[in-house]
Amino acid sequence: MTTQKHALISGGGSGLGNGLATRLLKRGTAVSVLDLGINADYEKALNDAAKHGNSKWHLFKIDITDSVLVKQAVTHAISTFGDIDLAINSAGIGVNKVAADTSVEEFQRVININLNGSFNFAHAVLPTMKPGARFALLASLAGFIGNYGLLLIAPQSLA
Repeated sequence: MTTQKHALISGGGSGLGNGLATRLLKRGTAVSVLDLGINADYEKALNDAAKHGNSKWHLFKIDITDSVLVKQAVTHAISTFGDIDLAINSAGIGVNKVAADTSVEEFQRVININLNGSFNFAHAVLPTMKPGARFALLASLAGFIGNYGLLLIAPQSLA
């Protein structure tokens, strides 16, 4: 198995993105985390994993909906750890409500983060990646399997 030298993960401050970052750090990969912030428990997990894998990580505080900030963070990540070998967009939110209880603003926020944020990530990262590097956009299975109360997740997962 090839070990990536530098992975860039949006949404790496919590949830699945943090789990992926932790696993890569344990394997010796330097990880750039793009997120709004990180709580103490998730930060400890990253620090412990980095120590275990003799690797490093850095948090780039950004809002994935701001394309300018995403591009700046990608540039800084490359300056910090070198070329990106693996880029994973894991930033996303869900609102567990039925349609009748969902506001237009909530729906637009989910679309802006989950769909437009994915575009911002791809638009900033892909032009910087070298041949052989890997790229992934993660989405919820709710786009394929309908669930009561997950109206906000299904449309953007399939978009």
